[in-house]
Amino acid sequence: YLRHAPIERVYVPYPAVFVSFLLALLPERLRPKRLILDAFISLYDTVCMDRQFVSPSHLLAKLLFRIERRAYQNSSVVVVDSEQNSEFFSRLFDLPSSKFMAVPLSTYEPVGPILAYSPIQPKEKYQVVFIGTLIPLHGIEVILGAMALLNDRTELTFKLIGNGQQADLVQVFINKFPDRLEWIKDWQSQAQLIEAITEADLCLGIFGNTAKMQRVCPLKIYSYSLCGRAVITAETDWMRAKFRNEKDAPFKLITQHSAAQLAEAIMQLVANPEQIKRYAEASRLFYLKTLSNEQAMAQFRVILQGI
Repeated sequence: YLRHAPIERVYVPYPAVFVSFLLALLPERLRPKRLILDAFISLYDTVCMDRQFVSPSHLLAKLLFRIERRAYQNSSVVVVDSEQNSEFFSRLFDLPSSKFMAVPLSTYEPVGPILAYSPIQPKEKYQVVFIGTLIPLHGIEVILGAMALLNDRTELTFKLIGNGQQADLVQVFINKFPDRLEWIKDWQSQAQLIEAITEADLCLGIFGNTAKMQRVCPLKIYSYSLCGRAVITAETDWMRAKFRNEKDAPFKLITQHSAAQLAEAIMQLVANPEQIKRYAEASRLFYLKTLSNEQAMAQFRVILQGI
């Protein structure tokens, strides 16, 4: 950067906090006139509040907070992924709300066509898929609880792709129900994940009980809706802001942190295959109108140009 400074306009992709913090240490004449920082998620919130690796009172947490706040303070625009996160960042770091702007994530989009979901007649087997890194936000205990309640439903097969913080809960479940769940722990490419989703009838979103889940549209929702597959997920503040009521939602929503309600939602859709088809079409349309890379780039260009 110093070899080219001063630069009129700089965009720093995630994770951008430490780069922006270092730029803030430069004399003002060497800093970019317009600095766009891609925050994506707050490091402080993730480490201290969401995953609770360290207490907010810990010295490391206080240092991280100061670095992150200074990084955002030094930026012209901080890009986050939802309006709810924009408001949260503003409150948490006590910075003007006008500094934070929401843009959908830019995600993997295959070059070729994606196979649309077609069956509407009853099937012998329905595959239910969850993809995730098993963090508290995902509510894996709710998903596993629903699987246990549906253990005797032989028309259902379950696949879990991912590994992470709460993997021990999955292992306990498999020890108890060794033939109920296919667990793919190994890292999968985006192309492999897309293939797994297109083979599914139902895809599971997030069901945690954390504050963060209320503010985000997780990456798995992007992938599921990109493929046009029926999604069951929790009703959140982000969802409520997007849709007036459950009938308007492109996803099947559950309103409680409840394995029983998730199990009931799965069985309601399996009993009505035409509803699976309807949700599959609705999720694909929602992706094209709201979450696609085309939509994200249209908004990002405006921010980059400073209009």
